[in-house]
Amino acid sequence: MNYKEALSYLDSLQSTKIELGLERISSACEALGHPEGKLKSVMVAGTNGKGSTCAFLESILRHQWLKVGLYTSPHLNDVRERIQIDRKMISEEEFAKNTTLICHSREIGSLERVTGIPACAGTTARLTYFEFLTAVAFLYFAERCVDVAVLEVGLGGRFDATNVVDPVVSVITRIGMDHQHYLGDTIEKIAFEKAGIIKTGVPVVTVVQEPKVMDVLRRISDEKGVMLHVVSPQEVKYKLGLLGRHQYENAALALRASELVLEVTDHRSLITDNLSEAFASTRWPGRLEVLGTHTFLGKVCAPGAQVILDGAHNPNGAEALARFMKEELTDKHKIVILGIMADKDIEGVIKPLVEAADEVVLTRPSASRAAGTELLCKIVNSEIGKFGNTEKQSEFANSRIREFPNISSAIEGTIKTMRGNSVLIIAGSLYTVAEARRYYEDSSKKA
Repeated sequence: MNYKEALSYLDSLQSTKIELGLERISSACEALGHPEGKLKSVMVAGTNGKGSTCAFLESILRHQWLKVGLYTSPHLNDVRERIQIDRKMISEEEFAKNTTLICHSREIGSLERVTGIPACAGTTARLTYFEFLTAVAFLYFAERCVDVAVLEVGLGGRFDATNVVDPVVSVITRIGMDHQHYLGDTIEKIAFEKAGIIKTGVPVVTVVQEPKVMDVLRRISDEKGVMLHVVSPQEVKYKLGLLGRHQYENAALALRASELVLEVTDHRSLITDNLSEAFASTRWPGRLEVLGTHTFLGKVCAPGAQVILDGAHNPNGAEALARFMKEELTDKHKIVILGIMADKDIEGVIKPLVEAADEVVLTRPSASRAAGTELLCKIVNSEIGKFGNTEKQSEFANSRIREFPNISSAIEGTIKTMRGNSVLIIAGSLYTVAEARRYYEDSSKKA
C-alpha cells in the first residue's frame, strides 16, 4: 500500500460514526503486539486548551533533550500533522507502512482481529477513523523509541482510544460544555468522562475549575489514591509563543506536567535554562495564529492590517478569543468571519464574539456539518437586539453584517474593505480555520 492508497483507505473510515469504547482499539493493540505498552506517555484531556498544552509540553520536554512523540487532533491541512516526533511529521512512507501493517499483516492476526471486533448490534467491525490513526501513532512512536509520547485525548477520556495507555502523568485542561451528545448534558457528567484518564498511582495535573468540576476531579483522584496537582497561570514567568492571556494557564499545566514526567521517568529535575526558549518557540497553528499582512490572490490588505486565525468552536473558546480582542486589539477595527458547525452551541459561540467585534461576516465552510449563513444571521441579529438602544446596535444595523457562501468569497469580499487599523479574525470552527489557511497558502503561491 502506497501513501495515496493509505489515504484512500483512511478516508473510507470517515463514514464510520463516532462510537466511543475501548474494545476495538484494545483488540488492535493486542494484535499489533501492544505498541502502546512500550511508551512512556502523557495524556491530555479537557474541553479547551488541549492542543496548546500539548504543544507547550512537547516543546519543554524536547528542550530537555528528550525525543518526544506528539499525537493531536484534528489536523488542519495534512493528516500527518497529527503524528509527529520532535515536531516533524511522520513521513508518507512511514504512514503508508504502518497503515499497511494494521490493515493486511497476516502475521499478527486476521483482518477482523487487527481492525476490530466482530460486527454485532451497536458495534462496527472496523476501527473508526480516530482509532485507526491512534494505532498508527502507537506503532510509529514505539518503532522510533521516543522517550515520551504526548497524547491529546480525542473526545472525552474514559472511552477515548488513547485511554488504552498507562500514562506516567495525566493532564486535564479547562472543562466546559461541549459534545453533550456523547459526554452528557451536565458539567458534572462531562467532568466524569474527562476524569476517566485518571489512573491509580499516576499523578494528575489540572487548573482551578468551577466548583462542580473540581468536586468530580477531587473525588476520582481520591478514589484512585493519586495526588491532584492544581496549577495557577502565575506560575509561568516566561514570554509565550502563543497569544492570549489564557495560554498562561495551559503553559502552567505543561510546566508542572514536564516536572512530573522527568521526576517519574528520568528521576531528575527540570533544567530551567532552556525554559525561556521552550515557551517562546512554541507554535500551534489555528489558535490565535497571526498571519499578518499578506497577499490574497493579488489583492493586498492595507498596510498594517492583520489576519488572525482561531478555532473558537465552543463558548469557552469564543469567550477567550473575545477577551483577547477586547484586551489586545482595543485600538483596532475588528472584523470577524464566522463559520460554525450546526451541532455546536452556535449561540454560545456567537454571543461573545459579536460583543467584541466591529463587523461580522458570516460564511459556511464546506464541511457537511456546517451551519448555513441564514441560521447564523438570525442568531447574530438576536444577539444584537439584546444590546438595547446603543451606539453599537446602530452600527451593526448600518450594514455591519455580511454573508458569503464560502470561505474564499468571504475573505476576498472582506479584505477589499480593510483599512490600516483593521484586524480580520477568522473563527468559529477548525474546519473554517483549515479552509482559510489553505486559501492563504494557495494564494501566497500565486502572488
